[in-house]
Amino acid sequence: MRDSDPDAWADAADLDRTIRTGFRGFRGEVYWHRSAVPLDAVDLTTDTDRGQLDLWLNECEGRCGARRRLPSLRSHGVPGCPAARE
Repeated sequence: MRDSDPDAWADAADLDRTIRTGFRGFRGEVYWHRSAVPLDAVDLTTDTDRGQLDLWLNECEGRCGARRRLPSLRSHGVPGCPAARE
């Protein structure tokens, strides 16, 4: 929303500022984002944006035949590998 609809993002940031102290009975401040930072100051970059590789794109689907070629192999270290379940 921040990048695709700036007007809606501004409305959300205004709402975040409004709820900060708008609840009776709450001690402290209320934030919209789980990081407890004002919405217009939140770091919304993802791990991928910061250079982290997405290893789940290469998740083992059991097609390489590693289990067939090496019967003693329980798993070749790929999370979710079917060989690890046998």
